[in-house]
Amino acid sequence: MSKRHLLSRTIQLVGRGSRNTCVTSIKIMEPKVNLKQDPAYVEIQKFYDANADKINIQQLFKEDADRFNKFSLRIPTPNDGEILLDYSKNRINEQAWSLLLNLAKSRNVEKARDAMFSGEKINFTEDRAVLHIALRNRQNRPILVGGKDVTPDVNAVLAHMKEFSGQVHRQADHRCYQHWYRRV
Repeated sequence: MSKRHLLSRTIQLVGRGSRNTCVTSIKIMEPKVNLKQDPAYVEIQKFYDANADKINIQQLFKEDADRFNKFSLRIPTPNDGEILLDYSKNRINEQAWSLLLNLAKSRNVEKARDAMFSGEKINFTEDRAVLHIALRNRQNRPILVGGKDVTPDVNAVLAHMKEFSGQVHRQADHRCYQHWYRRV
């Protein structure tokens, strides 16, 4: 069984001796439930099979004047204005939304998100942290992976990428099959 089909979980073993208590944390791997076998997914599939042809977005807006407010979210950002997430124009109703949230809970999406932000190794194919947040760390806050701040390394790679793309844009010694790049 490959690592991507396993779910890691940390457990603590506590041993008590005559003089002290010893606590050891170990990480165990247990099989993940196949998505299509997850009871929460099965419920969504049943709902879809019974209702997909009946859900009409125009009708949903006619029936609920507050639909946009119920199925959209505005997220303020510190420097770039607001981000609007608008689900109201999708074929979804309150029951479908509830089923999707149940599936997210069943699949441990919040735990996976927290593991990503804490730098845990969740990329099982490469056995490493994903570090998407390090690439978007505009405030240059320390991001620790294995006790090491990876921010300086990420910044160095980003600076190299910027320099390389600048050279390409300036047509500085970058040829492809004896022709200068004209559009990048």
